Amino acid sequence: MKIDVKSSYSIGTFAFLWAMVLGLLLQLFVLPYIFPNLHAGDGLLKGADWVWFNQLATELALDIQQNGWSLWELRPVGQAPAGIAAAIYAITGISKPFIYMPLNALLFAVAVVELHRLISYLTDNSSYAWIGILPILLFPSSLMVYGQLHKDIFSMAGILLVLNTLLINHIHNNWWDAIWPFIVRTVLGLLLIWIVRPYFMEVMVTAWKIGACLLLLWLLLYRPKQMKVSLIIIATILIIHQYALSSSSKQEYYAVPIQQQQQQQQQQQQQLQWLKIAWIEELLPESLRASLAHQFDQVRQSFIRSYPHAGSMLDGDVRFYTITDILIYLPRAVQTGYLAPYPDMWFAKGVSPGAGIMRKLAGLEMLVAYVAFIAGIIGWIVKWRSKNTLIVLSVLLTSAALLVVQTIAIPNIGTLYRMRLAPWHLTLGFSLVVAFKVFALSRKKQLD
Repeated sequence: MKIDVKSSYSIGTFAFLWAMVLGLLLQLFVLPYIFPNLHAGDGLLKGADWVWFNQLATELALDIQQNGWSLWELRPVGQAPAGIAAAIYAITGISKPFIYMPLNALLFAVAVVELHRLISYLTDNSSYAWIGILPILLFPSSLMVYGQLHKDIFSMAGILLVLNTLLINHIHNNWWDAIWPFIVRTVLGLLLIWIVRPYFMEVMVTAWKIGACLLLLWLLLYRPKQMKVSLIIIATILIIHQYALSSSSKQEYYAVPIQQQQQQQQQQQQQLQWLKIAWIEELLPESLRASLAHQFDQVRQSFIRSYPHAGSMLDGDVRFYTITDILIYLPRAVQTGYLAPYPDMWFAKGVSPGAGIMRKLAGLEMLVAYVAFIAGIIGWIVKWRSKNTLIVLSVLLTSAALLVVQTIAIPNIGTLYRMRLAPWHLTLGFSLVVAFKVFALSRKKQLD
């Protein structure tokens, strides 16, 4: 199936204007005049990191204007949105977040276009793919991402760009036309992720490799004549991935004391032997067994220490000392990644300013998601027939890997809710379109 390029451009233009209008309305009218008690000044919502980002950006922009560009840095105090905003403030002479909105709107448009493209190919239908992008356009959680100074607008666009490189089954006949879009998407996607979260690049690359395995199986079964060009493209992407990883900074993680680790491992082996999963650890190198669990545990504990009074902390007592601990938590991570915040969180009292409103809005979003996930799964199992099933699985499995890794590492549901947007919206949008095609569209044809 060939995507209507003009339609994609039109959708991107609409998404850009949509984000610009709503983002500016939020900053210049809604917060200052409708919800002044939630307004931190300069169009920013109280109680979030973007207030600090804006302060850093304003101070750095002033330093640049007074002492020159040699003082500029991409990540002041490790925060890329502040560095980028400072550059924009210094160039324009306007140190207000609304001047940053065109960049956010552009990144949001890229994310929406890539999501539309993915859903079109995965459902074999570009005519109804617009249904799948409605949540990312209409949900208030998206507005909180592109309407404020935020990291997640960068990573969301970057993740969707990289996920699109799993659609190698839709390459053109011309060799160059086949390879350059995948190179551009890979480089640009990884760059956007690297700008705000260099530590997440390793997760992205590993998840992509999982999807690529299923992709190769599909090509072997259905497109053996295309294998040569496809393998060249995959090899090129992997080379870019590995170069990006070697060029990115590595984060040091806290290691659990060896004695404590051994005691915990013995307890797990004795108490949970009936699960029959401890043998999986033996398949992994000893260094990886230790470092992987330690990394997850360190990141998780860092969130707990950094936000001790967070009202949306979930499973804060969970610790990871061994791979077995992670495997045991995996079903819970899948459940939380796709279905949290749970109904009991929707009406609970929030801690930060505006949290009560956001919880209720999140509840409405999750109601839509629950219905869409159930209808999409039933529709796909009962009536879905497509030779592209392995391609669909490769993309959805890669998305699931990203989402589950985030869920294991992040116990704060408020933070997770924003960081998971790309893989979560892909699954939600795909489910909506499948449900529409299987139930609404097929029923309409029967009535006609």
